[in-house]
Amino acid sequence: MSKKIVSQGLVTLSLLALMSFAQANPTLKHKGLPCESCHTTANAVAGNAMVLPASKTCMDCHGSVEALAKKTAPKDPHDPNPHMSHHYGPNAACTSCHAEHTPSKVMCNSCHDFKFKPLK
Repeated sequence: MSKKIVSQGLVTLSLLALMSFAQANPTLKHKGLPCESCHTTANAVAGNAMVLPASKTCMDCHGSVEALAKKTAPKDPHDPNPHMSHHYGPNAACTSCHAEHTPSKVMCNSCHDFKFKPLK
């Protein structure tokens, strides 16, 4: 049996397992959208589209980081804005905090203890 066939078989089994997990996982926030909405060929790694989406993919539906930063700007300018990081500006990947198939978590709170609204 060739390495290519074994490799393709493992990729197929991995994708089937991931799709099964994703369909059964109750944390889905984009329920009803096809997987290809986020897992695009543009994001594919070695032909595998089932990788973390690029932030551009998120922004295609959710708008620019700058627009999100305006929506989430705190009243007190000394408070943090989750979409305009003090350390990364608008360049933090959306998936640094937001997740589809697992609970989302605030990346900033790896070091800080900010009280943001619950993540979507």
